[in-house]
Amino acid sequence: MMNKIITFFNNLLPSLSNAWKGNGLTSQVFRGSIGSISIKLLSTSLGFLSVLVLARVLGAESYGVYAFTIAIISLVAVPAQLGLPQLIIRESAKARALEEWSILKGLWRWSTLAVLLFSLISALAVGIYLYFTNSSSTVYGSMLVYALPLIPLIALGNIRGAALQGLKHVAIGQIPENIIRPSLMVLILLVSWFFYNEVIALDALIAYTASAFLAFIIGAYLLYKKAPKELWEVDKLEYRSKDWILSAIPLALVSSVQLINNQTDIIMLTMFRTADEVGVYKVIYSICTLVIFGFMAIQLVVSPYIASLYIQADIKKLQNIITLASRATLALALPVVIFLIIYGEWLLTFLFGKEYSEGYIGLIILCAGRIINASLGFAVTVANMSGNEKSTLKAVGLSAILNIVLNGILIPLYGVNGAAFATVLTLCTWNFYMWHLVKLKTGINASVF
Repeated sequence: MMNKIITFFNNLLPSLSNAWKGNGLTSQVFRGSIGSISIKLLSTSLGFLSVLVLARVLGAESYGVYAFTIAIISLVAVPAQLGLPQLIIRESAKARALEEWSILKGLWRWSTLAVLLFSLISALAVGIYLYFTNSSSTVYGSMLVYALPLIPLIALGNIRGAALQGLKHVAIGQIPENIIRPSLMVLILLVSWFFYNEVIALDALIAYTASAFLAFIIGAYLLYKKAPKELWEVDKLEYRSKDWILSAIPLALVSSVQLINNQTDIIMLTMFRTADEVGVYKVIYSICTLVIFGFMAIQLVVSPYIASLYIQADIKKLQNIITLASRATLALALPVVIFLIIYGEWLLTFLFGKEYSEGYIGLIILCAGRIINASLGFAVTVANMSGNEKSTLKAVGLSAILNIVLNGILIPLYGVNGAAFATVLTLCTWNFYMWHLVKLKTGINASVF
């Protein structure tokens, strides 16, 4: 095993250099990833800045209330999306490759109407629950009432971004949600703080909603401008509703359970510990996005290529792309982790305040888990883009159960550190399982080795 690791690092830079200079498909993907990584780096920086501003102007307790509200709304928005973002990426890439414009236009219209309908149903269900339980009079309940407009905005924004990604306009597809929205939010918060010298959790939520609305409008315009001109020349739309629904259901369940995994720690920390600890955990979890920004950026680029190459049965090219993408992800993650291990405690104290420094151990635990997951590569992406979403659903369902059990045991005992360890153990178990499953079903090794 050690020899494999040494060989990997010896070959890493030469393989990346050859990919940059080449003219093949792998090189095109690699160079395309540079633009996506640049956008993702900027968006991650803006996201980090928004966390910094929120943590500073709200304080740990109010930030905990805000974080809990966003976690709940994010969960509610998942069933409203019906698993369509992943389906749209896959089917848009296929339709574009085969020039099936009537199917592509039909998919976009059908998915928009479906998401809008289920977003409204989800928002109505939350409103009814709050009304009949009298929860709207509590701090958390009143925040949820104001957050209801975010459900359709999040859902529609995600399928719009998926459409651009499926057309391989990956960098442009990230601009509205990842650049415009956090920039506007930070601007609104800073202006409010400057004039009123105080910002509460509700102010932050209103700023988030306003910036999300403007980002959605800009994103819709970008999709209109970047869609193939042949698409708008199509008069008769073709709908494959039955096939789309059958594919969307497991993808919807996968997305739902994945988000449950992502938000379980926040929700269970709120149940068992104080709002201050929720705020601290939200900060360290957000910092860890610096470790995986490379993965998120490269995933956006390779997903449509995985779908198109798999349907063309070009497994050799697909393996080359996956290997290169996995190695690039690890190469980008390692320096960030080393920096956070050395300077993490100072960073928390200097940027966020002394009350957040107690999250340092939890930060290290989360970073260690991110490195392990980066080493296992893009197994989940390969599974979903190759039509093996049912296998993903089984794996992510088991991981959700494990996550809830571990959080239930560790959070009451160890607080923030317990939540971090539960998250890491869950993600590592899930990723190891998916790596093995993908290799068995497709013959593709999604790890860095």
